Amino acid sequence: MKKFKKGRLIIALFAIVIAGAGIYAATGQKVEVSAVAAGYGAIEKLITETGSVASRSSVTVSSKIQGQLLSVDVTEGDKVTEGQRLASYTVGSGAADIGSLRAQISGLSAQAAQAGDYAEKSKKLYEEGAMSFEEYSRADAEVKQIAAQIASLNYTISGLSEAAGAAGVAAPISGTVTAVLVSEGEITAPGAIMFEISDLTDTYISVNLISEDADKIAEGAAVRVFSESELLMDDSAAVSKIFVSAQDVVSDLGIVQKRVPVEITTSGGQNLRLGSNVNVEIIADRRDSALRAPGNAIFEQDRQQHVYVIEDGRARLRPVQTGLAGERYTEITGGLSEGDLVITSPGREISDGTKIKEIK
Repeated sequence: MKKFKKGRLIIALFAIVIAGAGIYAATGQKVEVSAVAAGYGAIEKLITETGSVASRSSVTVSSKIQGQLLSVDVTEGDKVTEGQRLASYTVGSGAADIGSLRAQISGLSAQAAQAGDYAEKSKKLYEEGAMSFEEYSRADAEVKQIAAQIASLNYTISGLSEAAGAAGVAAPISGTVTAVLVSEGEITAPGAIMFEISDLTDTYISVNLISEDADKIAEGAAVRVFSESELLMDDSAAVSKIFVSAQDVVSDLGIVQKRVPVEITTSGGQNLRLGSNVNVEIIADRRDSALRAPGNAIFEQDRQQHVYVIEDGRARLRPVQTGLAGERYTEITGGLSEGDLVITSPGREISDGTKIKEIK
């Protein structure tokens, strides 16, 4: 009997200890938390990506002849006007070459006249059924071949005349020299690119978005542009073109991704260097004035979004309905009122009814 009573006493003491622990949990030390009042403000859903600066009005200037450069008269960054000399060749035997080429053109022109007459006769014979299509095609092809030879010779003459003249190699448009690919004394080949000239007032930013992100934006979406050091360079840029087809792009990690080219037009006036990298924030969606709470205050429990609010010094679990999820804030469409204090980043030590000490 004494042992039985002793056992009941131990059980009773254990129950008292458990109850005491519960009372301590409810009335013991307060948990320190940070809290923010729910309020109205803007919410933005952003898509961030790195892009490169390009110009829609960039042209390359190529060499028309093979020759040695006597001078290169511009450097990268120089502003030029249409027709301004960029470089000059040594004259050499240019005049003699031009005379020889013009003689060749004269002979080809005579051949072209004969070939043209024959082609016209062949066409009539073919239409009358007196000549096969193959024979007529050969006559027509000869006319086109001679015309191509004449055009090529005229192009060469134009290059020689330009090189020998005072203008030398001239700028085809007004703009800024953005690349100089030759140097004085160099021998250039026909078709070799010598200069690039760009209109820096017509710049845009090219980005490649993953397909899922491209589907979330529309032309006209507002964009903010930052330098690689996160300096805001343009807060009034906009998406101007979204391409239809996705392309295979290899990421820095060697992963092939489907990405969609997107063009962003800047607002102008920024010193954006062609070819440089910039960071962009595309505003995919926005609420200008919505009841919002910090995103790190919201968590899922039993398939329902919840927050902890502070009421009478205690944490109270509150189910909420959410809308647009932004970068820092989430739209609250139900469950909270303006001014309600919500606990940010609640830990496991917090439950419904926990005493709270707010850190100011």
